[in-house]
Amino acid sequence: MQYLEDGSIEDACPPLQALLLIMATGKYSGMDVHHPDVRAMFSRESLLASDWYHERLDIKQRRDIELWEQHVNNLQQFLDDKDYDDEARRLGIPRRLETAKQKLAKVQDEDYVKSLVGTLGADPLSAARVHVEEQVVIWGKAKLSPGVSKDVAVGDSASLHTYEVPSLLDRVKSKIKRARVN
Repeated sequence: MQYLEDGSIEDACPPLQALLLIMATGKYSGMDVHHPDVRAMFSRESLLASDWYHERLDIKQRRDIELWEQHVNNLQQFLDDKDYDDEARRLGIPRRLETAKQKLAKVQDEDYVKSLVGTLGADPLSAARVHVEEQVVIWGKAKLSPGVSKDVAVGDSASLHTYEVPSLLDRVKSKIKRARVN
């Protein structure tokens, strides 16, 4: 029942939230597992209509926009570097930049979210944050308290600090760099 205590149940899709609550307490909004409204939550239509699902689609669009903005910036930066003029032409960077700009325009379009319906969207989890005074780690909607001390290196003055957990990609890159050195 830790998922009830730490709030991580909020990250589950609506039918799973209902099922977890029924398993833990016997009821969900006064209904048991046999209630038609609970059973209806497990339909595709119900899940696709949920706020939980629309949040995932919006997050996917925001992340895709960030990704394609980064691609455009990187390609433009490479193209602007006069020391790499020949390489840029050889690699077709102007054409790739144009393609990246087209992709960016596509993901920025309001119809893009509609094209995502039926996909998983994107997980809303973000980097963990540490609230030092309350000795709580906040990750997504969950609040985890054991094992956090005031000795955690988290940043400067604000009471709610961000502790950046390295991404998987950053950890892999770091491991590759260490392997190259050895």
